[in-house]
Amino acid sequence: AFLSFIQSLTEAAKMVPGILIVGSLPESHAEAGGPRGEAALLRLEKIFGRVQSAWLPASGDETYEIIRRRLFQPLDSEGEKARDETVKAF
Repeated sequence: AFLSFIQSLTEAAKMVPGILIVGSLPESHAEAGGPRGEAALLRLEKIFGRVQSAWLPASGDETYEIIRRRLFQPLDSEGEKARDETVKAF
């Protein structure tokens, strides 16, 4: 029943713009908890694998662009207040 639920959930998620499903699977078969856990892990990997968009860390110039946007984006009044409190505390 659980695997059917996950299958339905991932299928439904494909139809909704901007939705994100995060799944954390065991890294190895040893962590799966025996033969039944291994079988479930293989099925989950296939279910998520059909629709996944694996997260990859930023690299190279992407890192600089991310930092630039975060450091130099315009702040709203709440952001300015948080900035000023941080500067004052420092």
